[in-house]
Amino acid sequence: MTTKLPALQSALQPAKIILVKRKTYLWKKGDIDEFKASAMMMVDQFCSRFSSVSPVEVMWKYLKDHLIQIQNDCILSKLTSSKLGQPWINTCIRRLKCRKRKYRRYSQIRSHIAKQVYDSLEKESRQACKTALNNHLSYSKSRWKETVGIASLCNENGIMVTSSQDKANILNRQ
Repeated sequence: MTTKLPALQSALQPAKIILVKRKTYLWKKGDIDEFKASAMMMVDQFCSRFSSVSPVEVMWKYLKDHLIQIQNDCILSKLTSSKLGQPWINTCIRRLKCRKRKYRRYSQIRSHIAKQVYDSLEKESRQACKTALNNHLSYSKSRWKETVGIASLCNENGIMVTSSQDKANILNRQ
């Protein structure tokens, strides 16, 4: 007798990771004066609309919705890449790789100076990647917590023994 379990079969399949682009606000490029003015207008409207006996949930929803709306109107934003890259690639290395890509285009023109610049950028980016990877690996290894040695033992009297010499004596007596 064979039974089919469709729920079990679907649960055994690996879940696909859906990469979602994140929204990042560019505060340095935003209009802060307009943001402040809009927030002050929102405060005046809030005070005229609600009193001390108004429900907290309604007031919170009003504040949250209006502040998010002001932020979306006054602050520029962009969607970040959803690629999962290597964790040791930082912005400095990304910039080096981008510069290297640009000079590669110039080196295809057969310019001697561009070729030298491309070679130096390639060497610099390779060295930066190598040091960043080594730093990341050493950091990862330092975070590992390995349990080395023998756990605490109880002697014949039921007393917990933690010193290495006493543990060795207990194990030798067995």
